[in-house]
Amino acid sequence: MVIPHLGSFADDWSAQLTFCALLAERPNLFTDTSGVRRFDLLEKAVRTAGLHKVLFGTDGPSLHPGLELEKVRMLRLPRTEESLILAGNFLRLTWAARSRYRQATAAGQLAGSPGPPPTSGPYDPARQATGRPVGGRLPLGPPRAASQRLPWPR
Repeated sequence: MVIPHLGSFADDWSAQLTFCALLAERPNLFTDTSGVRRFDLLEKAVRTAGLHKVLFGTDGPSLHPGLELEKVRMLRLPRTEESLILAGNFLRLTWAARSRYRQATAAGQLAGSPGPPPTSGPYDPARQATGRPVGGRLPLGPPRAASQRLPWPR
């Protein structure tokens, strides 16, 4: 479950502070970066719950995406960790749904389905299995096992 705005869009910093603790405790709870006005609380969420629990969000068109992107950049994370917040976490969380969609599309089970996808190119499953970025994108695939995850700050 993704709860946007670190649990509150109403500038309720105490609710957002409480949500940081919940975020760390609940394995199926995630948040996004949009509308978080107190930067220290965004830092706390990343520090206590881990990078893998935070997704980039813009709340557009209400909030300017450039401002929301700058908040992530102000965390001063290494590029690989920043990419988790900006795209990787979303791709990991939606992997199963995207796989089912691709399978249904390839089988022609969806209305208006164009048929099977190409067998080569940036989305080639054989190339993605290597774990290396494909076509400049993060590789799509199943989430890593707990033993393969990077040690996130707690």
